[in-house]
Amino acid sequence: MVRAPCPTLPPTMHELLSSLIGVPAVILLAAGLGIVAVTLLSRLRARPDRQPIRWAHLVFGVGLTGAGTLLLQLDVALIGVR
Repeated sequence: MVRAPCPTLPPTMHELLSSLIGVPAVILLAAGLGIVAVTLLSRLRARPDRQPIRWAHLVFGVGLTGAGTLLLQLDVALIGVR
């Protein structure tokens, strides 16, 4: 059994804080992975009439993925798992 680092929080407050951090973290993670996938796919399936997405978008996607991962770790470290 994993105990929460904040055992004094009521269960409703625990759930609220976890969702306030966890939902944006998952959105950032999904957006980052999507941008990375689209960037790589546009490079692999290059068409002569279109330019592929720039490599800067890959860096942006990796940054979003990293931010989402850090937020999820922060959620687990501060709020804990129930």
